[in-house]
Amino acid sequence: MKDITFASKYKKVFKKVFYSGRDTVVLWMDGTSTCATCSEQDNYSRESGFLVCLWKHVFDAPLDYITFEKELNNV
Repeated sequence: MKDITFASKYKKVFKKVFYSGRDTVVLWMDGTSTCATCSEQDNYSRESGFLVCLWKHVFDAPLDYITFEKELNNV
């Protein structure tokens, strides 16, 4: 059985991740890019920045988890 690490498995989905100041930018294999900017009131986290970019890319929408959760629970 072939051992697949996280990076090798998901490298087919994104090309590169850039971190600069309070910004996280992900370049996707489909040619698009997604940017997440941390507000001044929040603590910057690379992990959170990447997850926000992933959310935006997958759902093609800004991160509005509260609205998403309400709609999900009303279905």
